[in-house]
Amino acid sequence: MALPDYEPDDVTGTTEQRLRTLLNNFSLSPLRSGKHVRDLLLSDYFGFRTATLVVLREPLDIRGLRYLITLLWSNDLLISILGDVTLSKELSISFSQTAIKVDTQLHIRLTRFLVTGMLEGRDVEEKTANRLLEVLGAISEPHAIQGFLRQMLQHPNPRIRSKISLLIGTGGHGSRALRKLLADPDEDQRVRANALEALWSCRGREILDLFCDMLEDPHNRVAGNAALGLYLAGDPQSIAVVRKMASHAETAFRQTAAWVMGKTEDPRFLPDAGRLLGQPHGNVRKAAFRSVSAIKNAVARRAKNPPFILTIIDIVQGKSGNTKIRLSIADSPNGESPQIPATGFAIQLGGKPVGEFSCIERRNAIICAAFVFPRRQTESDPLRAPLRRALVECLEAKPAGDRWSIVRYYECARAGAVSGSFRMFGQTFEETARAPEKKVPLNLTGNPVTLRTDIESNGLRSDAAATVFEGISKVVSGLKAMRSARYVLVIADSEEEIDGQRFEEMAQATWNSGITINAISTKDNMQLERLCQGSSGIFHVVPDIESIGPAMRLLYQSFKSEYLLEFACPNLEEGGSGLVSIQAYNESAVGETSLELVSQNQDELEMEESLVESGA
Repeated sequence: MALPDYEPDDVTGTTEQRLRTLLNNFSLSPLRSGKHVRDLLLSDYFGFRTATLVVLREPLDIRGLRYLITLLWSNDLLISILGDVTLSKELSISFSQTAIKVDTQLHIRLTRFLVTGMLEGRDVEEKTANRLLEVLGAISEPHAIQGFLRQMLQHPNPRIRSKISLLIGTGGHGSRALRKLLADPDEDQRVRANALEALWSCRGREILDLFCDMLEDPHNRVAGNAALGLYLAGDPQSIAVVRKMASHAETAFRQTAAWVMGKTEDPRFLPDAGRLLGQPHGNVRKAAFRSVSAIKNAVARRAKNPPFILTIIDIVQGKSGNTKIRLSIADSPNGESPQIPATGFAIQLGGKPVGEFSCIERRNAIICAAFVFPRRQTESDPLRAPLRRALVECLEAKPAGDRWSIVRYYECARAGAVSGSFRMFGQTFEETARAPEKKVPLNLTGNPVTLRTDIESNGLRSDAAATVFEGISKVVSGLKAMRSARYVLVIADSEEEIDGQRFEEMAQATWNSGITINAISTKDNMQLERLCQGSSGIFHVVPDIESIGPAMRLLYQSFKSEYLLEFACPNLEEGGSGLVSIQAYNESAVGETSLELVSQNQDELEMEESLVESGA
């Protein structure tokens, strides 16, 4: 609080009272207030330090605070104040973040102080060293002080080494040094456990392999941090690892397993944590009780938010019993796709949990998409209105960076015919003579006004007369130059196929391009289905025209994000069925869907698999 008639020369009281008054009114008379603060320090060095620790707990004039920092730094008191554990950790960090603006080399001074003290054998109290390391982590980029921190790994105190290992791994930096530390079986378990904790935010096959290697560590904290790291990295095998640890012969491992369950907040662990509540050892029961409480709180928190919408895009059952399900997830109708880790999926088959499964997420920030439709000459065309509605809905969900092309093709009984009739969607259309038209290059645009105009008009066409395959060939050649994820969505209503050799050439060119072909049709078409499967796309046969729109919106959503779940169905006998339930959750919400899985004839499965293999 500033004094109305402030006069620095008249400030009286104890060192603490005078320091508080001078700093709070510093802006009213910076030069004279600064002189009096400096005189206080020179006249009572230790009393000034004690007074500083008190007044730092209170809001201060920012100019006064910055002067105080400069004075502490020039009199070798700044590091001492930052490392004083009588201040709270939050207050020390807040003070240090102001101090780094005054002394931009503060993080270098801190590291030199710690490293020099270690090399010279100067005893820095453990609590002080840990506090300075916490401050260092808050004000510096880890990559800028890696050299100093690696030297500090030689510190004789294992608790300090433990804190350093956490700091080295922040943001994924220094993982090589941590792996070397973890490889030393004689290293203190606290250090190794913290080294693994430092890697929780890291990703990559090498880090996952490291977590897997440490699962068999003889120390429960190390193995537990490895299991939790594996879970946080989204590896589903971590679920079985934690359950196995819960039945370990050693009490400490069972206690750690209960702790890991609580940290995951995973509802599938509720039965396992509940069983640990019956353990005779008090520490295990306490850990299990805390975990049950944490999981139930997480379940209640997710239930407060609107549920995710899970939609199954495609199901493929293999003859070996493996089932692949392609899944789309949205946070609301026509909404965004939420981030779900692989460990955020729980699958049940016939009411029993599926223990082993794999999950692959495909998420594209920007895509190029070509929509290939038949072109009609009549306004009474039954396909016109449903397709326009579906395209407009997809356009409304299109991110600004995505680029589209809308291509319509004429589909005749014979490509190149001048006149005749053909049937589409159960109706007969007369094809009148027309002159060959000049080919139009593929136009990719992200402009919603241009795209809406294309949707409302007859759109582009690939040639005067063309099959659906020629339309696909056109867009594939136009999409090849694009670097983002590329998709083609085809609407067809024809069983017509092209010459085998022409198809093989076109199919190989398509598969080699890396472009994914998806098709929606009211009729079976073996060549079109094979083209889709060979490019890892989907061929949907729908029962009627009205079903095209929903299928189209679902496929477009999957271009942006989809999940591929794969698991075994060993109990599903041929001709039998089983209810598959899939639940997906993250920190904020949960969603669920289910379907009846019917066992297919083995001869049909073998034929489907050979079809995919021949096109791959």
